[in-house]
Amino acid sequence: FTWTWTPSATWTPSITPTPTDTFTPTNTPTATVTPSVTPTPRVLCTVFADREAVNVRALPSPTAQRIFTMQLGQAMEVMEQRLGADNQLWYRVVFRVGDAQLSGWVRADLVQAVGDAPCPPLGG
Repeated sequence: FTWTWTPSATWTPSITPTPTDTFTPTNTPTATVTPSVTPTPRVLCTVFADREAVNVRALPSPTAQRIFTMQLGQAMEVMEQRLGADNQLWYRVVFRVGDAQLSGWVRADLVQAVGDAPCPPLGG
């Protein structure tokens, strides 16, 4: 009996590289918020409620939603004026109630100008 060695294929483990994420710093610009100047709206005049319960409405119309009821003597700054749905002159006003600033529309014939500074005529 004779022994003969015969080579055979054997499995040899090898290292297989696995890709991984590598942090690479870049100089990518980021957005920077730049403040802009917002013009302050011009106040046309100041008016006050010359009667009890002057309604301030969401739009210049007697049927628009009532958002506040002004009391006698309460002051308002007029920011805009226009003819309303009822063909009457309306003022867009801003006013303070406590710490809140509110805005809405009042009919011009329901308020009076403060002092000697009447509101300019419509379109003027």
